Amino acid sequence: MTLEDLKRHLAEKVHNERNRCGWFQGDLAKKSGISEKTISLIEQGRANPSLETIGRIANALEVDMLEFFPEKRGIITIDLNALEALRNK
Repeated sequence: MTLEDLKRHLAEKVHNERNRCGWFQGDLAKKSGISEKTISLIEQGRANPSLETIGRIANALEVDMLEFFPEKRGIITIDLNALEALRNK
């Protein structure tokens, strides 16, 4: 996945989440403390926002910031407590 692919994915996710809330770009700008111009550029896929900016947008929209990144397939998550319990049997 390229940087451009990531920016397009982020653009679509931010736009969709904002619309889900029924907000205009100005509403998201006020709630996140990020300029309306920056929100617009992000939604156009023309910005390269920092993790801090993505986090502020996620907080305003009340979503986990990981929602803005594509899912990584093939990763196995392990419950460390369950693993420790198996090890102690």
